[in-house]
Amino acid sequence: MVVLTSNRFVGDTVYQFVLRVGGTFIGAVGGMTVWYIGNGSGLSAYGTAAVCAVVFPLMQFYRVFCPIIVQGILTNVTAILVIGYSWQDATLPTAGAVGQGWSVAWRRFLAVLIGISIAFIGAFLPPKSTQKTTIRRTYAATLDANVSILFRIISLNVGKKQPIQRLPNSVIKNITATRARLLSSALARNMIKYEFDFRGAWPAAEYEALANLQVELVDLIGQFGTALATLEPAWTRALLHRTHLDDPDFLAHISSTMSLVTSALRTKTPMPFYNRPLLATFLKTPYRFRVTFERHDPDLPATVDYATITSSQYMRFSCCVSLAYSVINRIDRIVQVVKQLTGEQLYVRGLGDMSHLGESEPGNESDESDGEDVPLRRKTEA
Repeated sequence: MVVLTSNRFVGDTVYQFVLRVGGTFIGAVGGMTVWYIGNGSGLSAYGTAAVCAVVFPLMQFYRVFCPIIVQGILTNVTAILVIGYSWQDATLPTAGAVGQGWSVAWRRFLAVLIGISIAFIGAFLPPKSTQKTTIRRTYAATLDANVSILFRIISLNVGKKQPIQRLPNSVIKNITATRARLLSSALARNMIKYEFDFRGAWPAAEYEALANLQVELVDLIGQFGTALATLEPAWTRALLHRTHLDDPDFLAHISSTMSLVTSALRTKTPMPFYNRPLLATFLKTPYRFRVTFERHDPDLPATVDYATITSSQYMRFSCCVSLAYSVINRIDRIVQVVKQLTGEQLYVRGLGDMSHLGESEPGNESDESDGEDVPLRRKTEA
């Protein structure tokens, strides 16, 4: 029972402890009830057979359709053991016989409780592994995978001579694997509530938001890559220029941002002060009704007219622009969620309001708030 209850993570072990205690208790009470209904204080083969004929189909139904498999197994096993050993000790008494009904039930429950208690205590002895650390590192790894897929898609389309039509299988497999890993983490997050921590409640809502944003991000990256692959080379150049995805400075900004986020998650350290949203760069050039802006490609229309709108290439171009905006938007939102999780160090309050500048001469500042707006560290429990 110690081996069956022990798991890699503390939360899983606690969860197994609760299930096995509950299942064994229900089974012991149920088996004892069946025995005493059929036999009373004596022994009746016909009474036992009649009660078992009614109860066993119900037990089988519970075993097959119980939503929690472990509890269904333990409940039925314990009930059968109580009934079986009670009948054996009543009909074939031996030197090691423990009795009938209650005598068998409490010994079975105590034996199970001892075994799972050893596993429960051992789960909290160092070194221990928790789901919290695993989830945090998993989301850091999936963020790295997302940005790698995005840069791979951009690399495939920079300087292409003809439409690709279809993403390579390696990219598709990476997208599928990353999405599956994110979706499978939902079950692991549910187990964290069984992990005790004296530092306070685990921010489940923030981690759920981070997972949902990453699922949206990987879906959008896949859609962006699929649509971008079908564009003609001239439209691809216009798209990359319009979305700044051909700008080394903007790509470096994306890379450094994701590196800060993943490092903060992986090491559980606060992010440095960061106040440069990617959308500010993405939207800095107002294109309005132009297809291109600074440099015009002779293979493209200069402005958007009816013929341009009805062309399939412009429809794909517009779709790619919208998807690129959504990708950058999700990255900015992920940065904000990670700030809430890991905190932010070297943060200075009051920088958002600059109306006080120029209202006082140097040297005449008041000392009332001295020390209030110094670099400080904001951090929440991750």
